[in-house]
Amino acid sequence: IHFNMAAVAAVVLRHRQKGPSKKVGATRAKSAKATRAQYEELVKADKLRSLMAKYDKSREGKLNQQELSQLLKDNAGGVEPTEEELQFVLMTADQSDGRINGQVNLHELEVALQCHLALRQNKAEVEKYFAKYDLDKDGMLDRPELAKLLNDLNEGKEVEEEELDWIMANADGKIMESSGGIRKTELIYALSLWYSHVEDAHAACGGKSCSIQ
Repeated sequence: IHFNMAAVAAVVLRHRQKGPSKKVGATRAKSAKATRAQYEELVKADKLRSLMAKYDKSREGKLNQQELSQLLKDNAGGVEPTEEELQFVLMTADQSDGRINGQVNLHELEVALQCHLALRQNKAEVEKYFAKYDLDKDGMLDRPELAKLLNDLNEGKEVEEEELDWIMANADGKIMESSGGIRKTELIYALSLWYSHVEDAHAACGGKSCSIQ
């Protein structure tokens, strides 16, 4: 008989009672931590499967745009995602496993939920940036407007033209067609690129303050 140890651990953790031992060795503690991680993964996987079963009305094992939109709406307490937000979540999740088909499968669902959560958590900050830097109020940050934002984030140090080109090329058109500007959802991606670049440059300087090239 072959036992699924993760499944057994899950059952034990669900129905366990307090044991008499109060002394826990390092090996046992490490094993307990690993078991807990396995249990949490099982719970997470079970929740994802339940969500897929609930919203996959076509029973194809994946969510189309309409099904994904309903899931995101319910997950946000009834707030329906904008078309831009829906496309951002869909494209980010769909690309996560390297196979793009315009739908979200079970393995991509966690990415979709994390992406939607990031949108919701950063929405107020993005709105604040657009209120300040979108001077022509066209709903996008053009190159000069994005440069001003990044300069301010870089404590007044001007962003190199080459670096700005790189961010624009990677963020513009990330969600929909390239527009020559950065939309609100694309700004989250642009800032992720920016902060990762700053971290890389900081590490290259041995953790000391240095100019961002």
